[in-house]
Amino acid sequence: MRGCRPVSILAVAAFASAAALTAGCAPRPSAPAHARPAPKNPDLGDVLERFYEDIEGRHWDVAYAMLSPRLRAALPEPAFEARYAAFADADVNVGQPAGLRAVVRLDDARSHASAVERVTLAWNGEDWTVDRLDRVRDSHGG
Repeated sequence: MRGCRPVSILAVAAFASAAALTAGCAPRPSAPAHARPAPKNPDLGDVLERFYEDIEGRHWDVAYAMLSPRLRAALPEPAFEARYAAFADADVNVGQPAGLRAVVRLDDARSHASAVERVTLAWNGEDWTVDRLDRVRDSHGG
């Protein structure tokens, strides 16, 4: 049986890159995953409950990741956290979604803060995202 010689990974990578350039082609990126169609009759209430539970639990990174790229571009993470800072012990009431929209009421007895939001969801090909957060009413007591 013939023994194997160790080969440097850098040498193999350099050889592969040189071969690709010599052949006149660059390495191809992997193919993007195909987007799936939006589920029919989804339970968007569950999506919204998970979103607001993450906010209440101060899982900022998880809740913020549920925002669509468009909304993340318009609402930086520090502003997102400040928007919900008063709702650490909130009672969250998610209204019955109508299409991709729902009205959500947040009341925090400890901070005396309350807000009503119109939330619009969007399908990104893999999961539901929060695409719009429009405050209808906002009050912070003391």
